[in-house]
Amino acid sequence: MAKLKHRRAGRLSRRKGKTYERHVANRLKEVYPDAARGLGQERSGGEVADVRGIPGWWVQCKHGAQVNVWTAMLQARDEIEMSKTIVKPIVIARRNRSEDVAVLALGDFIALLAELEELRRERALLRSGALPSRLEDRERAELRAAVAGRPLPDSLTEEDSETEDERQSRLASR
Repeated sequence: MAKLKHRRAGRLSRRKGKTYERHVANRLKEVYPDAARGLGQERSGGEVADVRGIPGWWVQCKHGAQVNVWTAMLQARDEIEMSKTIVKPIVIARRNRSEDVAVLALGDFIALLAELEELRRERALLRSGALPSRLEDRERAELRAAVAGRPLPDSLTEEDSETEDERQSRLASR
């Protein structure tokens, strides 16, 4: 009888984890439309993030009464190493009946803040007219790649050379 209860508890725990991974993926779709639950972890020995489609990040999800974010961060780092990918770990966790929290290394957080601040300054300069509305093609491509979290393309497209006004009117016409 005790063995049956243990199996049932394990099954419920796995279901709770899968449900939470879907919840996190759906929340992240607000920013990354391709975000989805990583479906390969059961079959591939833990080499797939709990949520995929977030460029540059390995998303590890935990939900329970006693969530240990330190253990989850170690698990994410181990899985990153096994997967041989170059991404940064982030743990998204929720204790029962609490709000979701995101935990990442301080260095990664500072790098995010620095990038955000650089983009804010750039936007303020563009709005004030202190910068020309047309950035150099390479700089624009670098900014877009940084915001999207992907590497800079080898060849720049024609879209990268449009002016800010052209881009705004193109986006407004959609």
